[in-house]
Formats: sequence, structure tokens, C-alpha cells
Amino acid sequence: ALDGGAALAAEGTPAPRRPTRYYHLRRTDDGCELFWIDGDLVSASQTVVCPPDLEVGERVRLTGKTCMRESAQTPSRAVPVVCPLVLMNLEKADRAPPDAGAPPDGGRDGGKPDGRKPDGRKPDGGR
Repeated sequence: ALDGGAALAAEGTPAPRRPTRYYHLRRTDDGCELFWIDGDLVSASQTVVCPPDLEVGERVRLTGKTCMRESAQTPSRAVPVVCPLVLMNLEKADRAPPDAGAPPDGGRDGGKPDGRKPDGRKPDGGR
């Protein structure tokens, strides 16, 4: 007998794809660093503020929507945790298209965020 997942795959529905990029926040003696690993690729690290509960030698790994604290020294501390905002923001920035946040016209009309023209006029010509 096939289980539900195998039955779905057998019917041509694609199996869920696991993310290949893992985001990490690691605590060192000098502070915390933020980076990602994707297969054999490792990003440059960024220095960030450490979460108060992350001990030296530990790291938090974000995979998909789940964060896991990893601790080689104290295996009992390897538990799911609330994802630090800096880790979520790194992953979110990677997912955003390069022009995210740009005005729909690409900024060509030179308008201000409130829709006014560079000289302060409203789009309809009034003030």
C-alpha cells in the first residue's frame, strides 16, 4: 500500500522541495556573525548583535520557517527557538526580487513617495 505522500507523487504532484540555503547566526568569542551556506558555497559573514541566550560556540540555523539552536558542547540546548530577527531579515532579503521597494515606474518620473512631482506639485497639477 502506498502512503499519502507516495500516492501524491505517483499522481504527478511534485514532492515538496527542501531549501538548499541555510542561514546561520553563530556566536564566537568576539561576538555574533550572520552568514548562509548553500551546498559548497558560504557567504561572507556580517557582524551582528548577539541574542542574549546564545552561548559561545552555539549557532541558530534557519531552514525554511524553522530556527534550531545547535550546540556541540551542550546537546540538550539543541532545541527549536524563536528565530532572531536579523536571521529572518537576511533570508527575507535573499527572497526579495532585486527591484523590490522600487516605484512601479522605476523612479523615472522623479516623483516623491507621496506622488508629488519633484517641484512639490501634486500629480494633477495642484499644490
